[in-house]
Amino acid sequence: MDTPPPIPDQAPEPRAPARFNLPPSAWLAWAIYAALSIGLFSIRHAQADAYRIGELVGGIIGALLIPVVIALIVWRLAGRSASAGNTTFIVVFALLVAGQVSQFSRRAEANAGLDKLKKDQELAMDEQRQAMAQGHPYNPDKAEKSAVQVATKLGELAESSTGRDRTIAEAGKVFVNELLATKKRYDDAVTALDMANFWALAKFTPGEPANARRAAIRRFAQINGELATYQDTKGTSLQKILTAHGASPGEVSEALEGYHHSGGSRLALVEKIRETDAKLAAVMLDFVDFADSNHEHWQVEASTGKIIFTDQALLTRYNDLLKRMNAIGVEQAEYRNKVVALKPGQ
Repeated sequence: MDTPPPIPDQAPEPRAPARFNLPPSAWLAWAIYAALSIGLFSIRHAQADAYRIGELVGGIIGALLIPVVIALIVWRLAGRSASAGNTTFIVVFALLVAGQVSQFSRRAEANAGLDKLKKDQELAMDEQRQAMAQGHPYNPDKAEKSAVQVATKLGELAESSTGRDRTIAEAGKVFVNELLATKKRYDDAVTALDMANFWALAKFTPGEPANARRAAIRRFAQINGELATYQDTKGTSLQKILTAHGASPGEVSEALEGYHHSGGSRLALVEKIRETDAKLAAVMLDFVDFADSNHEHWQVEASTGKIIFTDQALLTRYNDLLKRMNAIGVEQAEYRNKVVALKPGQ
């Protein structure tokens, strides 16, 4: 007699496919990273604007999403292996954090270099004050060398920064480089004036040479005006460069605060020096016009080298021009001495 066929075993219920989940240790590592990022951000940016806050939030979220996406891809390729996914997340996250730590270290090193450079500048200013007190002239070469070093350090800071910090550092480097270039053109313009012989009527030649003098004076006045925008209390050129680099209003305000803090009282004094240069250019043009239009009414006495005018009124005008020139020179020297005499932090 045939036996009935065996009853088949009940088929097991299908298991739900494995899901990708991060282990608690991964969430803890990310939470620590987020807390440290927020803490450092609060220290560095006490009054951050919305852009910087958004950049911080984006960086924190990105530090989670990037490793998660890569780990998810590896997890699927590895047959939904939890160990493969978790390992990938940890490795990618560690690399991201290591990169940021390295970048932070380089930025801290660059900032330390800037701080040391500022201290060296203060020492150099002390040496300059002592030298001038002993009767030695002001040495602008040291100031120029210091500015070049500042530009170099700002370049290093830009390379070690990202986002808005990189923008500010790059703008600072451009500002210093443009300032140096403008100062070089200013020095060349001063040299072209031939100040040692400028006021000597005995060496004045009318006509085309006089026109060449006028052109040199106008160039000096123009470049002096350009230089003033890099040294004024408003920070005119700095604001322009920051805006061109895409800095936000809050970042411009923050940079100007640092500009005013580092410049101190020097900014107002240097602004006055630029104003006296502008007044000097005006007097120089008046002098050239006077000499060019009256060259037939004076002569050089051969025996003494004195200038003899045929008209007393011309002599009076000539002396008035020299008085104006001397008064401007005294005023400018006073401002320059005050700048050099300033102590660090003033």
